[in-house]
Amino acid sequence: MHENTTYFPIGLKLAGRKVVILGGDDEAARKVEAMLHCGAKVAVVSPTATPAIQRLAAESRLHWLRRDYQPGDLHGATLAVACDRALGEAAGAEAAREGVLINVVDVPELCDFVAMATFSRDGLQFAVHSSGKSAALARRIRERLEGEFGEEYAALARLLGELRPVVRELFSSPAERREFWLSVVDAELLDEVERGVTPAWLKAAILRRAADAANDCADLTCAREGEAPAEPWAAEDGSPGGSPSRQTSVCREPRDIQERCDLKGNPR
Repeated sequence: MHENTTYFPIGLKLAGRKVVILGGDDEAARKVEAMLHCGAKVAVVSPTATPAIQRLAAESRLHWLRRDYQPGDLHGATLAVACDRALGEAAGAEAAREGVLINVVDVPELCDFVAMATFSRDGLQFAVHSSGKSAALARRIRERLEGEFGEEYAALARLLGELRPVVRELFSSPAERREFWLSVVDAELLDEVERGVTPAWLKAAILRRAADAANDCADLTCAREGEAPAEPWAAEDGSPGGSPSRQTSVCREPRDIQERCDLKGNPR
């Protein structure tokens, strides 16, 4: 591996996929826990194993091959982790032949991918790596970020996820949705989160901005098509405003949006 290797960061879906851990020491146990947390089907290849790995094997949460690595052990795997250089060198040829991405702990020149220092806030994941140069540095940066981004960001992530179907209904174009979200999730919103506003307050604020943005978008469409913009607010008797031809447009008043959503922000 060249020292200036550029890595492509991805979130890899491992649920139901085979992952092979070569080794049975404490490092292997940490890798096993991480892979199981992602829903992977884990196989451990090692003549010995820590009590934690043995317990997981006894609970049928992983498959433990109580022997040294043999060619064929990586067949069908998506990833492999070798816990020392000797194991990485032994399995490297098979990994390349089978198209299995392999990580060799603390030997970046033998790695197809590097592990990251991570933490999560209910699905909002943070990951740091140093391209194999310093795991300690990546860990310290992760710890600093962990202190900066608390559980309030988990609540924000949940709320934004719950409102996605509403925004998708308001804006038919992916470009419009992207522009809306980038305008909403700004420094001002994050400052409000830091100040401890409630999710209900955030939800109402985002829905108001969604309605305003949708009305602006509809008026721009009308201007392009030479039509008069629709009245965005409902009439006093509760009937929709605007011309009959526009009553099915994306224009909506914030109250109307909230009435059409349940408490979680999902369309009824």
